[in-house]
Amino acid sequence: LKIAHIANTLDLTPEFAKETNEYNLTVDSDLNFVQIKAETESEFAHLSGAGTKELTSGLNKFEIVVTAEDGTKNTYTINITKEVSRNNYLSSLIPSVGALSPIFNKETLEYTLNLTFEDSELYFTATKESNLAKITGTENKVVPEGVSKREIIVTAEDGNTRTYVININKERNEI
Repeated sequence: LKIAHIANTLDLTPEFAKETNEYNLTVDSDLNFVQIKAETESEFAHLSGAGTKELTSGLNKFEIVVTAEDGTKNTYTINITKEVSRNNYLSSLIPSVGALSPIFNKETLEYTLNLTFEDSELYFTATKESNLAKITGTENKVVPEGVSKREIIVTAEDGNTRTYVININKERNEI
C-alpha cells in the first residue's frame, strides 16, 4: 500500500504491514490530490478503493477493501489530514488607473496612489497566491477629491487576514 503525489511517495504512519488496518498521513495545504496504490498478495483477491483521490482541508478518510476468493473482506483505512492554508498574500495588485508607489511587493502593506482630477472611479485587480484565500476591497468606487484610503483585505483559509492599504491622493478641481 502506497500513497503518492506525482512521483513522490508519502510516508504512512505506521509503516505498512498487512496486519495493520489503519494508517495516518498529514499533507500540506497545497496538495489537492493523492494516488493510492495497492496490490493484493493473491491473484484471486479483489481490491477496491485505490486510485486518484481528491483532498479537502481537514480529515480525508479513504477505505481500501481487499476481498479474498472465499468472500472474506479486509478493510484498510487511510486517514489523510490536509493542513489548512495560512497563505494570505497577494501575488499582484493593479489599480485600474495610476500606478502604485512603491511597486507592488507582497510583503509591503502600504502604498501611495496619485490620481488626476479626471480619474473619477477606481477598482483593483488583485491576484491571490492561494486559491483558498478570499479578497475584499477591490470593487469599483468613486474617488473623492483630496486624500482618501482603500484597504484590500486578504483572508487565508485559516481566517488570518493581511491588509494592504492604499493612500490615494486625487487632484482637486482648480476651477
